[in-house]
Amino acid sequence: MGLDGLTDDQEIGFDPTTLAAVPFDPIANPDPHRDNFFFDVSSGQNFQFDQIDYNHINGPEDNVNDPDQGRRPNTEDINNSGFIDTQNAYFQFAIHLSPDHADTSLVVGGDRDKTNWGDAQSWRMYRIPLETNALNSSFINQIGTPSFALIEMVRLWVTNVDQPTRLRIASIQIVGNKWQEDTRGSIVDSVGNIIPSDQLIANQETFEVSVKNTFDNPGDYVSPPGAIVEFDRVTGVQNREQALVLNYTNLQPGHSAQAFQTFFNEQDYTLYNDLRMFVYGSENLTEDQLPEFFIRFGNGNSDYYEYRTHVRPGWDSQNHLNIVFNDLTALKSETEFARLEGTFDDTTFTIKLADGADRNVTITAGTSQDRKQAIVALDNNRQYRVQGTPSLSRIRQMTVGVYNPYIYPLDKGEIWLDELRAGDVRRDRGLAGRISIDADFADFATLRGTFQQIGSHYRQIGQPEAGNTSTLIDLNTNLQLEKFLPDNWGYAMPVRIRWRKDLRLPRLQVGSDILLLRSDQRQEQRTETLQRQFSIAYSKRPGSENPLVAWTLERTRINFSASSRVSRTVTREDTTGNYQGALTLDLTPRSQPRIPILRWTHLPKFISGAGFNPLPTQFIMDARINRQKQTGVNRQFNNTQQKRFIRNLNRNLRVRMSPFKAVTLDYSLAITNDMKADSTINLKELNFGPETSYRQTFGIDYRPDLASWLRPTYSFTTNYSENRNPQLQITGTSPDDRTISFSNRRSIRTNLNIDRMLSSAFERPSRPSGDDPEGVSRKLARGVRAFLGILNPINMNFTTSENQNLFNIKSRPQLGYQLGFSNTPRFQAIAADTTGGAQVITIQQNRETESVTLDMDTGFKLISDLSFTFRPNWRSSNTRSTNTNIEQRSRTWPETSIRWSPNVRRMGGLGRLFRRIDLSSRYARRVDRQTNLNLAANTNLVGTAETKTTSTSLSPLIGVTLDWAIGLAMRGNYETYDEVSRLGLSATDQKRQNRTLTLAFDYRFNSGFRFLGHRLNGNLTTRLQVSSSSAQTLISRDGNSFKPSNGQKQIAISFRTDYQFSRHVRGGLNLEWTNTENAITKEKRLLRSGGFWTEFQFN
Repeated sequence: MGLDGLTDDQEIGFDPTTLAAVPFDPIANPDPHRDNFFFDVSSGQNFQFDQIDYNHINGPEDNVNDPDQGRRPNTEDINNSGFIDTQNAYFQFAIHLSPDHADTSLVVGGDRDKTNWGDAQSWRMYRIPLETNALNSSFINQIGTPSFALIEMVRLWVTNVDQPTRLRIASIQIVGNKWQEDTRGSIVDSVGNIIPSDQLIANQETFEVSVKNTFDNPGDYVSPPGAIVEFDRVTGVQNREQALVLNYTNLQPGHSAQAFQTFFNEQDYTLYNDLRMFVYGSENLTEDQLPEFFIRFGNGNSDYYEYRTHVRPGWDSQNHLNIVFNDLTALKSETEFARLEGTFDDTTFTIKLADGADRNVTITAGTSQDRKQAIVALDNNRQYRVQGTPSLSRIRQMTVGVYNPYIYPLDKGEIWLDELRAGDVRRDRGLAGRISIDADFADFATLRGTFQQIGSHYRQIGQPEAGNTSTLIDLNTNLQLEKFLPDNWGYAMPVRIRWRKDLRLPRLQVGSDILLLRSDQRQEQRTETLQRQFSIAYSKRPGSENPLVAWTLERTRINFSASSRVSRTVTREDTTGNYQGALTLDLTPRSQPRIPILRWTHLPKFISGAGFNPLPTQFIMDARINRQKQTGVNRQFNNTQQKRFIRNLNRNLRVRMSPFKAVTLDYSLAITNDMKADSTINLKELNFGPETSYRQTFGIDYRPDLASWLRPTYSFTTNYSENRNPQLQITGTSPDDRTISFSNRRSIRTNLNIDRMLSSAFERPSRPSGDDPEGVSRKLARGVRAFLGILNPINMNFTTSENQNLFNIKSRPQLGYQLGFSNTPRFQAIAADTTGGAQVITIQQNRETESVTLDMDTGFKLISDLSFTFRPNWRSSNTRSTNTNIEQRSRTWPETSIRWSPNVRRMGGLGRLFRRIDLSSRYARRVDRQTNLNLAANTNLVGTAETKTTSTSLSPLIGVTLDWAIGLAMRGNYETYDEVSRLGLSATDQKRQNRTLTLAFDYRFNSGFRFLGHRLNGNLTTRLQVSSSSAQTLISRDGNSFKPSNGQKQIAISFRTDYQFSRHVRGGLNLEWTNTENAITKEKRLLRSGGFWTEFQFN
């Protein structure tokens, strides 16, 4: 039915002549209300476009037959957002179709003869500017707040029609141009000031950028002489040829009209010698109306090269542009001082260009404030100009325009620009070479060296020129000083020395395009890096029988390294010096005694037999000093210096003890001191400077060996750290203030093996007695074991943890807190300010998090091939700070899986078909809750402060694995996931739904199989995978029903082969076919790809 809610047989028509009702008649009046969909495209297929009837194409009734509707019902939600948009936001443009109206100026293609416009076969193309200013006569109005960045639909309507009219539209295209007019105004005066719009309207002065081509303007477009005509290789049709058109009207004296193009990446023209372009002047140009065309290219509006010439009618050879880049760079370098210090109209010097002629140079005011231009006149009214510091290696913007050099306006004209191109590629020859040295001097020393030089014109395949002559010298040597000592002493003293120099001499001035001809110029612009490195180490292997040596020299390791780096560029010179020293002392006892201190007790063996070890199993101390000094000199700003000095000492202690076999204790301590200032160091009192970092860890691990079927574990771990780095402190805080991070974790893990416990309990059953002749107790034991033996081991993990972050603490808390035996620190509070100064504002907020987690894992086997698994999980946490109090709870229950993997050898005929059969399924339900307790305590709260997310997954709902005896492997999975989020105080709830089906087939062809009649000796592996997935997100606002907001559907097929050609060569084929469809907009994305791959292994 249609919008009237009636079917055709329920509709009653109306005769406007007799004013009588006209009922439904299947033959005479099949559609009384005229609301049925109908469209016959057969006329269009016969190219009789003017005969196509569109009168009923929007009929809402019976439009299920509309192929463009996709069997979707009519809706007011045109953009598929899930909601009806009731606010208008659009731009309105209008054009008058009358041949006598001024809007005929918008006709840029098709039939330009106005007398033919009444003919049904006459077509014309309008170009409507999408500009919302008063200069655009087509712009009518703006409703609401539309944006050209978000255009979702277009609506057309016709007004002022007093008789039936048929309007045919072949196509509507939103087109743009890389060349843009300045939105502030594209017409400027001689000094660059933008002409006000009211003055432009008064003078009817206009400028427009457009294009003309062989497709849209076949009658107007004329190809430039010598242009290369290209044809499509498949269809043989000539490719579109197009020119940029600059249209101007009433261009006033001294005014310039211009358009620009900005490049996303900087363009480099230094690899070319010239820039060329065809320029066309409209045929209406006369000698007193010849406009001046200019092109600028450079870094922006202030730094650019420029070329100017008068434009004559047609493709006159004098119009054509040919800019010699060497002339431009010569003009820039020779006039650099004059443009900075000279006076206007200074013509006291000349330059010599590529043609060999000496030409006068004029210095004038530039188009930007405080900028001057250098101008050199060429033949035939042409000019080169340079302003600022442009560079051919960094072209970011190009501008083309028209200038009126006369004292009267330029009436109307067009300038066409075609085939802008850089030409005459530089073909300078480049050289590169390398020499390497690799020498071994017995087992005492090694020498490695490299000398490499690459010329400035050298280029690798597919890469540009290097641009500079680089010289690299790299020498390094390794010395083994212990070779001068007897080998049985066991010393190791390696020494490593390295020297490296990298020098780069540029061909062009850095950041510019000026050629450096003299050696001193290249040295001044050089980039140089010099590196020196030295390191030495000491150690001794154990084995000495001398106790003094065994406890000193063999327990000590020493490392020292130093390096320096000097780098120089045009703008900076940096020097860096480093050294690092380390001393490690390992006092771990070689032997670990066990003292049976509880042997005299009559306790169980696992207690009375415990041995006590009073010595640590690890005891290591080390100290490391790091020093770095950096000096930077800015060579551009009066050689200003920047200095940085760092020197710190790191001390570490690592201790591990195992007093009993089941108990392990770990302790570590790391302290960092800032030794930058000598005044803070006093070695006699072991004062190594201010402490900036203090880190401590402590842990207990207890694993009693109670029984083979019960293995509990208890662990206790604490991490404590302080940070007093001055660079991280808030301005105004005390140097003693520190940031404390504390974490403590306690966990109990246990593994209970029921089957092993029953085996231990009934491993020696008693023999039948006279009172129990049939062994009833023995049968009972077997029954209990058979019943409980199907249970898998029960794994349980219970964990509690606490984390704290404390800021601006003035003293170190008690030791019990540092080790985790107390969660309440005692320290000095921040004292009140009694000086009357500004109070320090504490930006950081103390934060504390407590959490409890319980994980379980168990299952059972009904039969040997069928197993069930259960993995429930519970977790709760509470996070508190000054302004927040958040409680989180999570429960995963149930989480269960079932798996059937039978022994195919016992399945008769199936055993000959399959090597493996595996079926599986998994179900999990998880509920997450988050509550803001501060908000929940508010009695005036409207709504709930709790966010609840419930997810259900079947991953997989069904999973199948079939390994056939013939070598074919099949895998199949179907997975589902559903999630609902109730967002508490938010008015929007969310639901997610995912479905995935995956099928995979693998087959391996062994060596010797035949392909296309040939016997192949390698192994071939093939894989075919087919997947179908859907993902959808739905939202609900203000408690209403859920509606789709996003989603997609995807079907993917992939095929891969892997062939072993030989031991060292593999290769294969990859094919992929993917269709992706947006579930809301129905937009489709298709992917078709294929490729070959090869892998070579070099051993």
